[in-house]
Order: sequence, then C-alpha cells, then structure tokens
Amino acid sequence: MGNLGSKFRVGDRLVDTDANKVDDVHIGATAMNVLVCLAEAAPGIVSREALLAAVWPKVVVGDNALDQAVRKIRRALGDGADAPRYLQTVPRRGYRLRVPAQPATAPRIEPTVAFVALRAARDDPALRTCADLITADLVKEFARTSAIAVMHVPPDTAHPATFQLEGAVESVPGNRVRVTLQLLRAENRQLLWCDDTTHEMEQFQFGRAAFVVSTVEVRLHHLRRSVPAKPLRDYEAGMVEWTKILLADGGDWNVMMTRFERAVVESPHLPWPRQMMAIMYANRLGGTLRAPQAIPVAHHYARLALSVDPNATYALGQINGSLDLDYP
Repeated sequence: MGNLGSKFRVGDRLVDTDANKVDDVHIGATAMNVLVCLAEAAPGIVSREALLAAVWPKVVVGDNALDQAVRKIRRALGDGADAPRYLQTVPRRGYRLRVPAQPATAPRIEPTVAFVALRAARDDPALRTCADLITADLVKEFARTSAIAVMHVPPDTAHPATFQLEGAVESVPGNRVRVTLQLLRAENRQLLWCDDTTHEMEQFQFGRAAFVVSTVEVRLHHLRRSVPAKPLRDYEAGMVEWTKILLADGGDWNVMMTRFERAVVESPHLPWPRQMMAIMYANRLGGTLRAPQAIPVAHHYARLALSVDPNATYALGQINGSLDLDYP
C-alpha cells in the first residue's frame, strides 16, 4: 500500500486491508485488492484491464468477477453507481476513487452539517410517516449529490457539526403538507436560510429535495468564500424555476436559463450554475433542441464545472448516460 499502510481512509470510511474490511463490513480479499489498486491511483482512473491484470495476474476471469468486486466495494462504502460519492465508473475507461486515500492517522473529517430528522407538527401517525419519508429523501439526496460532510441525527441530539439543518412537517387543508426548513449556525442558532413550501408529498420527493440540498451547499460555499450575493440570487431563482418545471407548476425555461447564465458570468467560483447548464442542455432544453445542437454545449458546461471544482461530478452522472460522452 505504499505510504498508506495497512489501514487508510477513503473519505470518512476506514479501510483495514489485513481484515479485508471497510469500517465493519467484510468485503473479502479479492474486492480489497481491487480497492487497494484504486486507492493507490486515486483520484486517477484505473482501466478494467489494469485491474484484471493486477488482481488476477495468472488467471483468466470474465468481467463478472470485477463487477462483483466493485459491487462489494460500493456496498461497503454506502455508495451507488448512478451518482457516486467515492467509486466512480468512467465510461469506456475504467474506475476511479473520487477522493484520494489518506493514512488512517490523518484527522477524520468532521461533519459540516447536522441534518436533524424532521418533526411532525402534531402527534399524528400519518404526519409522522410523512416527516420520516421527507427526511429519508433529503438524506438520500445529500448522499447522492453533495460534496459536503453531513451527519443525520435525531432531534435534541448533541453533535460536532458547525451548521444544523432542521424543520417540521404539518398538514394543511386539501390533503397537502407544509414543510418548513431552516439552516442555522449550530453554536448560536443564527438563521442562515429558510424554506417554507406547501405541496403534496409526492411532489417533494420528485423535485424539492434536489433544490434544498443544492441551496444549502451554495449557502455554505457563500459563507466560506464570500461569494457575491447577486450570482447566488440568480442561481437560486433559476433553481426555483427548475423545481416548478419538474412539478409542472408554471416554471419558465427561458427565465431559468437566463438566471443560470447570469450566475455563470458573474461568479467564476460557483460550480453549480455550470452543472445546471450542462444538465439542461443534456435534457435538450425541454425538447427544444436536437441532440447535435445540445451535446457540444452540455460538454462545454460540464468541463467548466470541473475546472471550478474537481468534485463537481454530479452533472457527469446525469449527462454521461443521456449523451454517452467520455470525460477525463
């Protein structure tokens, strides 16, 4: 393992090569050898041929053996193939760990945000179930798309995070729910952002979670790097239009794209507007463009997002499938 030793970290996961474990999950010697190869090269790409030659040097095996090892690693990392946080498939090129492996002695990454489970505004089993489902949806969205470290905690639980996201769910007339969310500075409960929406449960699951996670990430980026307020407002206005479009609630494609374009021009340090532009062009701007028109532009904005932040790979997961592009 070179300088990493027999124990190392991939993000917040502890890998023990002697025990063939990721945290407490046993993955076996073969999958561990694959993980070690990827860790030694991270964040570079390792081809399937190189992995097969390194892990099965004197044995002829099919692709299925490597596929099984990759699935074991992903399960142990709590990862997914569609929008991976750690182990990424690079079409036609191989695999890579998105984050460099670190020695086990390196400081463990503390969570940036504590996401407190949403509470039901009153003692109603149906409302409690609704709050639990929205909480699970947000937890999943943070895991799928966000680069910030988030921990999920029950209400009234102490935590080491700098920021706290919390909220409540209440029923309103018309068989609908009202969801309130707020982002706070944990030490003094200073309000940094809030959101108050009324809709059907299915609508939240369909589009609102992505908006919430993206907005929280942008707000934290703003606090850390003093991003000017105007591009933030343009980006968030574009996200509002995008959410309306997803929910068939009167959103306007032209307004959304204008807002995203302004955010791209006015702030060279924000990856998210560039990612959204890539995704919108990958979706052919709602069917208004043909593929030959949209593909080069989507490709361009995806590369811009990566140039701003190498971890801004969410757009790649969205457009690689629809456009079949090959990214570095």
